[in-house]
Amino acid sequence: MIDDVSAWIFACIGAIGSAVTAVGIFFVYAQTKAAAGGLKVSQGQLDAANKQLIETQKQTRQTQMQLDNTFKPWMGSAEFSVKGQSITASFKNYGKLPATLIGIRYDKKNERITRDSLERMPPTAQFNQVIIYPDQKREIEPDKGVKGLSNTTPPQYIGILLEYEYPYEKKDSYGIIREQKLNNQYLIIDEWFGSGS
Repeated sequence: MIDDVSAWIFACIGAIGSAVTAVGIFFVYAQTKAAAGGLKVSQGQLDAANKQLIETQKQTRQTQMQLDNTFKPWMGSAEFSVKGQSITASFKNYGKLPATLIGIRYDKKNERITRDSLERMPPTAQFNQVIIYPDQKREIEPDKGVKGLSNTTPPQYIGILLEYEYPYEKKDSYGIIREQKLNNQYLIIDEWFGSGS
């Protein structure tokens, strides 16, 4: 049902964009026809028509970008806990479309973790059709089945990069890095969203 509604919304958006572009093209066509029919059209009028067409195209692209950012999943951190070696992180889909988890990049150690180091490392786990619907939370234990991580108890830094797909074969990611502070509290020191594609 969500795919049907999404398809209908994107079809409407495409139709609106096409209509706006068609109006701009018609305006340029009418100006050209008038000039060819013996009416005197100045170069300034043609330049103004061309400028209007370019502005219309820019507005159409901006509208499409705004809609793309509205109708997508937005993954974010919901809850987080560390008990000895056991780390549990909950993520929530704050967006309008479901997200299908495809992979996670995870690290924990006493040296500072950076965005770059997380993004360059190979995935530490992959998911098989794990879907998080809008406003739904999903608990993940990133340590399960992961080999080769530091066994620091408890680690000073924990970094998680969650990768996901959404309708129309688009991909995005959400990253978070936490640092241990007083009383074993892990505070967020960096958080980011992927660029989406």
